[in-house]
Amino acid sequence: AAELAACVHDEQVHGIRWRQLRSRRLLCLGGVPHPAGAICESLPPCLTRLGRALEAVGALSGEPDQCLVNSYEPGQGIDAHMDGPRFRPEVAVLTLEGPALIHFSLVEKRAYPDLPPKLEVLLEPQSLLVFKDQAYSLYVHRIEHSETDTTSCGRRVARAPRRTSLTLRRLTEVQLRSDQVHTNAQRAARAAQWEWWDSQLTEVD
Repeated sequence: AAELAACVHDEQVHGIRWRQLRSRRLLCLGGVPHPAGAICESLPPCLTRLGRALEAVGALSGEPDQCLVNSYEPGQGIDAHMDGPRFRPEVAVLTLEGPALIHFSLVEKRAYPDLPPKLEVLLEPQSLLVFKDQAYSLYVHRIEHSETDTTSCGRRVARAPRRTSLTLRRLTEVQLRSDQVHTNAQRAARAAQWEWWDSQLTEVD
């Protein structure tokens, strides 16, 4: 976990890619969910190894082609959202440092009376959360904007000075894999996709 945290927080390598949002810092690596299909770039070697390991143990059904790095300070979180149809319905969230409580809420409670209306998972450092299928498509998830989390059992968990998590996903539409990008025109098209992603960025991406 320490090696991965050092890798993604290397400002000399990724500094210009970090984006400061209202409630967190965000770094996107790999491909972006462009409507025309992503033109991907390679993930850093440390994340490539992680992605292959997640596929090997069955956490993901394929090697991820996108990683979002979220960095939170105490009091910061992310509002309720779904990841949407531009990703395959499976997500691996690896918490590198700093705990937080993630909440899942069923959107259509009357339509699915047999499913639990709410779920919570304590994301502890060096823990892996995988959610897919119904948990992906039927529930919104959020992390409270708080300096302390309280579980349903009454346990209070203070946030760390910095919380870093990796969200690894597989894009639904890929126009070109990283090993298929060879020409200047393709690189320019990929750069244009990153500009598009910047223009579309919201607090729940």
